[in-house]
Amino acid sequence: MSHVVREWVSKLTWKQQTTLLCACRGIDGFSKDHVSKPLTRIYRHAVLKSADITGSTGFMAFYPNEIAKIIDQFMDFQLDSYPMHWLLHFTHAIEIIGYKHPDFDTRSFWMCLYVKIVKSLHLNPETEDQLDFRLQDGCRERE
Repeated sequence: MSHVVREWVSKLTWKQQTTLLCACRGIDGFSKDHVSKPLTRIYRHAVLKSADITGSTGFMAFYPNEIAKIIDQFMDFQLDSYPMHWLLHFTHAIEIIGYKHPDFDTRSFWMCLYVKIVKSLHLNPETEDQLDFRLQDGCRERE
């Protein structure tokens, strides 16, 4: 049976997978042209497989030539203007991609953004071991 998540996601703990899926939802109440929307689409592209044969839709996309500009616009829009609930889900999810994605360039991109966000919030980044400990599965066996 095929899955909507990319293969690397299925190898993570259930808690890590759940964290990634919770962040797929964009910010409610912001226009489709808001600076957060392209980043959310890039995020979905890293985690999900596209049901569209072209692989690029309004729901998910990858903009390789515009990534630097998209991050700058996202960070220039005051982080405290984003809903904190959404920002925390998003930050925790991109941390997972930054540590766990199989592609080095993809990991580096998301880790860089993760560090920028946590530093701008006056926090310290977690280590991969801290992430793994925090999001380890309990006693429940995987089906």
